[in-house]
Amino acid sequence: LYYYYYILIFYLDLEDKDQLIRFKELIALLPDTNRAILYKLLPFLNRITSLSSVNKMHSSNLAIVFSVNIFKRENASPIDAMMESKYGNEIVQRMIEWSDKLVFE
Repeated sequence: LYYYYYILIFYLDLEDKDQLIRFKELIALLPDTNRAILYKLLPFLNRITSLSSVNKMHSSNLAIVFSVNIFKRENASPIDAMMESKYGNEIVQRMIEWSDKLVFE
């Protein structure tokens, strides 16, 4: 997914409806294995958020934990990773929240 990271950042400026369409298009371009993992991971993370009153893991918290790994740039320094994390967190948060639309529509 890192290959599409900067395109996804650009899509954050779009309306939600258009973001969703563009996210779906980019996910469709992923290699089969990556797409299959994302299709399993996103609904799982969304399910965890449904229990956030108990586990305190809202989509924003889960995005902080997982975006670093989903958008890991090869040979990135920890400082670079931290600076880029804001957008990655926002992208993953939206993907978690829209998992039913990204995966099942």
